[in-house]
Amino acid sequence: MIKSFHEQLAADIKDTFLRETEFAEIHSIGDGVNYVECPMVVHGTGASALLSGVELRAGHIVAVLETKNVPENHSYGCTLFIDGKSYTVENEPMDSFGVTEILLKSNY
Repeated sequence: MIKSFHEQLAADIKDTFLRETEFAEIHSIGDGVNYVECPMVVHGTGASALLSGVELRAGHIVAVLETKNVPENHSYGCTLFIDGKSYTVENEPMDSFGVTEILLKSNY
């Protein structure tokens, strides 16, 4: 069976971009009550950087992970925890091909 473009793109994202041996690393993400460990790409060095057209300022990171692993309450202004550190969601995360990108501001 031939996969559609969208199916193939979603598979490539999961099998390449979010693969631990490629770009992703295992991180813990949660809402303060419920947590999951999953592969994600976390970008942000504390210095300015550019990812997906968004300038990252000091204290900001971008987390990219499979949508199924995103905590239920993850809208703008909510608090999420990545690897035990508290962050405030700075955008309205959007699902693209089964992957969600979340802009986060450090709370520490």
